[in-house]
Amino acid sequence: MALAILHSKTVRVKMDGALQAPKDAVLPRLCATERRLSKDPKLSEIYQEELNKLKQSGYVKRILSEQIEQPKETWYLPHHIVEHNDEHRVVFDCSFEYMGQRNAARPGA
Repeated sequence: MALAILHSKTVRVKMDGALQAPKDAVLPRLCATERRLSKDPKLSEIYQEELNKLKQSGYVKRILSEQIEQPKETWYLPHHIVEHNDEHRVVFDCSFEYMGQRNAARPGA
Protein backbone atom coordinates (compact mmCIF):
# COMPACT_ATOMS: atom_id res chain seq x y z
CA MET A 1 0.00 0.00 0.00
CA ALA A 2 2.86 2.37 0.85
CA LEU A 3 4.52 1.73 -2.51
CA ALA A 4 1.23 2.29 -4.33
CA ILE A 5 0.82 5.65 -2.59
CA LEU A 6 4.43 6.57 -3.34
CA HIS A 7 4.06 5.75 -7.04
CA SER A 8 0.69 7.48 -7.36
CA LYS A 9 1.74 10.67 -5.53
CA THR A 10 5.31 11.12 -6.78
CA VAL A 11 5.70 13.31 -9.81
CA ARG A 12 8.98 13.44 -11.75
CA VAL A 13 9.51 16.85 -13.26
CA LYS A 14 12.13 17.49 -15.95
CA MET A 15 14.02 20.58 -14.84
CA ASP A 16 16.57 20.93 -17.68
CA GLY A 17 19.42 21.65 -15.29
CA ALA A 18 17.49 24.11 -13.12
CA LEU A 19 17.58 21.88 -10.04
CA GLN A 20 21.03 22.21 -8.54
CA ALA A 21 22.19 22.16 -4.96
CA PRO A 22 25.97 21.68 -4.92
CA LYS A 23 27.89 19.95 -2.16
CA ASP A 24 28.88 23.37 -0.82
CA ALA A 25 25.20 24.06 -0.12
CA VAL A 26 25.04 21.33 2.54
CA LEU A 27 28.55 21.68 3.97
CA PRO A 28 27.52 24.12 6.75
CA ARG A 29 25.02 21.55 8.02
CA LEU A 30 27.59 18.77 7.75
CA CYS A 31 30.08 20.85 9.74
CA ALA A 32 27.43 21.54 12.40
CA THR A 33 26.68 17.81 12.65
CA GLU A 34 30.39 17.02 12.92
CA ARG A 35 30.82 19.61 15.70
CA ARG A 36 27.87 18.13 17.58
CA LEU A 37 29.22 14.60 17.21
CA SER A 38 32.76 15.60 18.23
CA LYS A 39 31.35 16.76 21.57
CA ASP A 40 29.52 13.46 22.14
CA PRO A 41 31.59 10.37 21.21
CA LYS A 42 28.77 7.97 22.16
CA LEU A 43 26.34 9.76 19.83
CA SER A 44 29.01 9.73 17.13
CA GLU A 45 29.31 5.95 17.51
CA ILE A 46 25.52 5.54 17.34
CA TYR A 47 25.39 7.75 14.24
CA GLN A 48 28.02 5.60 12.52
CA GLU A 49 26.10 2.44 13.46
CA GLU A 50 22.89 3.88 12.01
CA LEU A 51 24.67 4.84 8.79
CA ASN A 52 26.11 1.31 8.60
CA LYS A 53 22.59 -0.12 8.95
CA LEU A 54 21.45 2.03 6.02
CA LYS A 55 24.41 0.81 3.95
CA GLN A 56 23.83 -2.85 4.85
CA SER A 57 20.15 -2.62 3.98
CA GLY A 58 21.01 -1.07 0.59
CA TYR A 59 19.33 2.30 1.19
CA VAL A 60 22.61 4.20 0.86
CA LYS A 61 26.03 3.38 -0.47
CA ARG A 62 29.41 5.05 -0.33
CA ILE A 63 30.84 6.13 -3.63
CA LEU A 64 34.24 7.52 -4.43
CA SER A 65 34.53 11.01 -5.86
CA GLU A 66 35.85 9.63 -9.16
CA GLN A 67 32.70 7.50 -9.48
CA ILE A 68 30.41 10.50 -9.41
CA GLU A 69 28.97 11.49 -12.73
CA GLN A 70 27.85 15.09 -12.39
CA PRO A 71 24.49 15.27 -14.17
CA LYS A 72 22.90 18.60 -15.01
CA GLU A 73 20.50 18.10 -12.13
CA THR A 74 21.93 17.35 -8.69
CA TRP A 75 20.58 17.69 -5.20
CA TYR A 76 22.55 16.86 -2.08
CA LEU A 77 20.49 16.11 1.02
CA PRO A 78 21.76 17.10 4.43
CA HIS A 79 21.28 14.56 7.19
CA HIS A 80 21.65 14.34 10.95
CA ILE A 81 20.74 12.04 13.81
CA VAL A 82 17.73 12.37 16.08
CA GLU A 83 16.71 10.59 19.25
CA HIS A 84 13.08 9.83 20.04
CA ASN A 85 11.82 7.47 22.75
CA ASP A 86 15.39 6.28 23.41
CA GLU A 87 15.81 5.27 19.75
CA HIS A 88 18.15 6.91 17.26
CA ARG A 89 17.74 7.32 13.53
CA VAL A 90 19.34 9.23 10.70
CA VAL A 91 17.06 11.85 9.21
CA PHE A 92 17.50 13.17 5.67
CA ASP A 93 16.19 16.71 5.25
CA CYS A 94 14.19 16.29 2.03
CA SER A 95 12.63 19.74 2.43
CA PHE A 96 16.08 21.36 2.29
CA GLU A 97 15.98 24.60 0.31
CA TYR A 98 18.82 26.09 -1.68
CA MET A 99 18.56 29.51 -3.31
CA GLY A 100 14.76 29.41 -3.00
CA GLN A 101 14.42 25.96 -4.59
CA ARG A 102 13.24 22.76 -2.98
CA ASN A 103 14.03 19.26 -4.06
CA ALA A 104 11.41 18.74 -6.77
CA ALA A 105 11.70 14.95 -6.50
CA ARG A 106 9.94 15.14 -3.14
CA PRO A 107 6.39 13.73 -3.24
CA GLY A 108 3.87 16.53 -3.43
CA ALA A 109 6.52 19.14 -4.31
